[in-house]
Order: sequence, then structure tokens, then C-alpha cells
Amino acid sequence: MNFERIIKKIAAFAATFIIFFLASGTYLSLKGFEMNPEGKLVLVRELIAEPSQSDKPLKVTTNDKAQHVLGNPDAKVTIYEYSSFGCSHCAAFHVFTLPHIKKEFIDTGKAKLIFVNFPLDKRSMQAALLSECIPANDYFDYLNLIFKKQREWSLGFNPEKTFIEYASLFGVSKADAQACMKNEDKQTEILSQRQEAIKTYDIQGTPAFVITDGLHQEVLHGAPEFEQMSNIINSMSQK
Repeated sequence: MNFERIIKKIAAFAATFIIFFLASGTYLSLKGFEMNPEGKLVLVRELIAEPSQSDKPLKVTTNDKAQHVLGNPDAKVTIYEYSSFGCSHCAAFHVFTLPHIKKEFIDTGKAKLIFVNFPLDKRSMQAALLSECIPANDYFDYLNLIFKKQREWSLGFNPEKTFIEYASLFGVSKADAQACMKNEDKQTEILSQRQEAIKTYDIQGTPAFVITDGLHQEVLHGAPEFEQMSNIINSMSQK
């Protein structure tokens, strides 16, 4: 009997440890950490953007659909944003920095922003797939909602249900939303786009940005401050 009690205690302890490990892994993943091949935790989503000049051919990886473009399609400077919906720094950029970029450069016709899905986890992929079913005029409103509500759906037990509720706000039915999140062709397209960004610009985490005027380009790995991005856009718009 004592032996059975010992076994039960060991089993209970092991179960608790596994649950704690998985929960910790989920939390750290949301914060931008992952386990590298040596078993060490590394930060894959840097808070401060680091610029780099690419000597590779100017080849921006995105599907330039109208609903993915914020601003005048003919603007001289283009900001390509590679982002994952579950990334906290991506959310911070959209909530705190992008409104200033929009007011200063996008609304004035100096620049446009093209959002490129770069999902890093299953839930972000679901949100990315669902974005493809949102009406064109509501696309960026959907993005803003997903980022502002990030804590709600990322820590919830049924994010798919939450996403469906969000989609309904933009006139997407439950059946259509479910079909969108199971669209394997679109998922392959998003993953292919992500892989091309990794290959072309060495983008390993989110957010990341490629800013170009068609002749020059600068790659930012991380979340840029308004001043940093402003300096780059001003420089390119004056060339």
C-alpha cells in the first residue's frame, strides 16, 4: 500500500511538472523566446530594431493585393511589415508606433504600408488565414482588432471561437470563417511567403521591416521607434 502511494505521488508530481513545463513554454513563446538546438532559451523577437543593408537583389516577398496596402498605392516609399499576430512587439508597433507613421507619412501620401503575414505559431496562422476572408476595406481594421485583443485570444482556451466572433464583426459568417482557417492552399502560400522572406532578407523573428523607394532598401529587424523609421522614410522620399 505504501508503495502504491509512493507511485501515485511520483505520478502526480510528474504530471504537475509536465503541465508547468508546457505552460512555461507557451508563456515564453508568447514573449518571444524559443529553445535553440543546444537547449537554451533565446530571444527571437528583438525589441529594438537593428538596421541592415542587404546586398541581395531587390525582391520584396509579398502578395500585393489591394487589401494589404495601407495608403496610396502610388506612394514613393513602401514599408513592408513582416508580422506575427501573436508577437507582443508586433502588437506594440501597431498600437503605439504605426498611428504616428500613418499620420505623418501614409495619410500625406509619402509612404504606404504593406502587411505581410509571418506567423510564428498555430494561433497566429489561424488569424492570418482568417484575414484573407475579411472584406478589403476592413482589412487593417481587422489587423488592429487582432493586435489590440492579443492578450484575450492568445491566453484563451478556445481562440478559434474568439476569432470567429471577431470575423462576425466584419460580416464574415461562422461557416466562412471556419473554412478560411482550414484553407490549406492559403496556408501553403503564407508559409512559402514566409520562407522566401527568411531566404531573401534573413528574417528570423518578428516584427521585421523592409523600407524601399524602388531603388534603395533598408531592412529593420525588430520593432523600430518612430524617429528611426521617420529618418529612413524622409531620407528616401527626398532622393
